[in-house]
Amino acid sequence: HCQLAHAWKIAEPGTSAIVADALVRQWGSSTSAWYWSAISLPDAEVERRIAAYRRAVELDPTFFSAWSNLGRALMAARRLPEAESAYRRALELRPAFAHA
Repeated sequence: HCQLAHAWKIAEPGTSAIVADALVRQWGSSTSAWYWSAISLPDAEVERRIAAYRRAVELDPTFFSAWSNLGRALMAARRLPEAESAYRRALELRPAFAHA
């Protein structure tokens, strides 16, 4: 999953959404597929990114990085109460993590 998600960095513009779609189409029940799908999406697709991180934490509620990145995506969308909740969950999972 990871190699495919990072392929968008060297691909032509606009292909990152194609990579994201391919990840979840191929491995839709995989938490990692949803996580890397979210990472591969461009910043302009913040709502899709939020949805992908939400699916990742739905599949694995203990996935710390997905909670933290969900918080970051929600901040970018200016959905501050939801971002705070996601960051709080990340901190519950990993209390020593200062970034959240």
